[in-house]
Amino acid sequence: GNAVITALGTYLAGKPATKKHPFGFGRIEYISALVIALLVIDSGIAGLVEGIKDILNPGHPHITVLALAIVAISMVTRIVVGRHDIHTGKRHNSRALQQVGKTEVKHAILSAATLLSAVVYLLFHVYIGGYIATLVSASIVWGGIVMLKDMFSSILGEHVNEQIAQDVKKTIMQEEYVDGVFDLILHNYGPDSYTGSVHIAVQDSMTIDELDRLTRHITDRVKKEHDVSLTGVGIY
Repeated sequence: GNAVITALGTYLAGKPATKKHPFGFGRIEYISALVIALLVIDSGIAGLVEGIKDILNPGHPHITVLALAIVAISMVTRIVVGRHDIHTGKRHNSRALQQVGKTEVKHAILSAATLLSAVVYLLFHVYIGGYIATLVSASIVWGGIVMLKDMFSSILGEHVNEQIAQDVKKTIMQEEYVDGVFDLILHNYGPDSYTGSVHIAVQDSMTIDELDRLTRHITDRVKKEHDVSLTGVGIY
């Protein structure tokens, strides 16, 4: 379910801008990550309920070598896939993909806990599955809540990446007639989609025609080099 939501969210987020949505659909990725966080919390609560049931009514599980092998393969697979998703998500600045990767790693921990409880039962005939499931599920719920908090923060709007702001200012300052760059404001419409405005200081001897060419050149250059759309370049 998480994988389907991530794939669909990534596809929709990459759609080009329309007349109704002139800034594109990049924020859909935040929504998909929000849904994933809710699913993680839901799965954690389900595991928590089952764990508590096992504590109150401990059973006598029938454990086979095949079952343990499947759990072990599942654990290793989840770790590999999870680390790959986290790495790819960071590379492409996709929070949704990073969330899926973290979820896979957490479920790998759950698989490891299942193996541990099985080994303990086989060696000592003591069933601790309920306690382990409760602890791991509680950590999954907490992780989902943290994910939810991060997504709400992104949707509300966060301080722009300082490196992007510095790079944009540095590029503008390289222009021959620019004496200073001030009041850069950037709005985020997705993980890598920025639009905003800036003020530049110039000599008062410049003509309107020269200023027009300068501001157009700055807008085109910033878009080409940083993929940032400047909707306005004010003059000091």
